[in-house]
Amino acid sequence: MTGPKLFKSLCDQGLMGPRPGKIWTESFPSWFRSDLTCMYHLDTSGHSIDTCEQFNVRQDSKNDFRKLREKNHKLREESVRIKEESLALKGENQRLRNEMEKRGLEVRRMNETRQLDSGAELKTLVDRFAKCGVTTEEQLYGKQVNKRT
Repeated sequence: MTGPKLFKSLCDQGLMGPRPGKIWTESFPSWFRSDLTCMYHLDTSGHSIDTCEQFNVRQDSKNDFRKLREKNHKLREESVRIKEESLALKGENQRLRNEMEKRGLEVRRMNETRQLDSGAELKTLVDRFAKCGVTTEEQLYGKQVNKRT
């Protein structure tokens, strides 16, 4: 796309507008041509939009900004996807943790050991074992028990 068409389309999109340029009165630079006008510099004479350095620099910065915006958009999409995945994993981890705690509680209940509060409870348990014919720890556990001295 040529400079004038590009500038017109950017102006129509609201991405760029004309800017006032320097009005030359004397000691013209070597590139100055009185028969050319620059649309970017409000039709100031001296050069055309095709050779306008400021327009080209501004256009390059717009292109760089678009590229950065596209990269940033892709990064945001990636960030959102990672957050969604981590939330899904957190939910799955919480479900697994709850399941393990539930099973752990079931296991603890099956292997529950009670602390006896009084001598009466101990006497009751000893009497129950005696009725079953269990009178020693070896009979109870089925193995040799180290006795403390």
